[in-house]
Amino acid sequence: MNIEQLSEVVRGASPRPAGDHKFFGGNIAWITVGCLTADNQPYLTSVSEFVTEAGKAASRYIEVETLVLTNSGATLGTSNK
Repeated sequence: MNIEQLSEVVRGASPRPAGDHKFFGGNIAWITVGCLTADNQPYLTSVSEFVTEAGKAASRYIEVETLVLTNSGATLGTSNK
């Protein structure tokens, strides 16, 4: 059995350009790989950045209580301690 048989595998997305007030500074939590790998906790309880509705539309929206596995750049091969 492979992961595609157990779940939906998708690629993330980020609003561009980063920091644009059209996308950033709203009240919708924005999760990054950095947030997920910042500590050794199994659950994400807070984020430092937020997006607007336009930012949400330009991103991959994730519902609360979704299992997220990351594989990106510098974190490749790094486990969640």
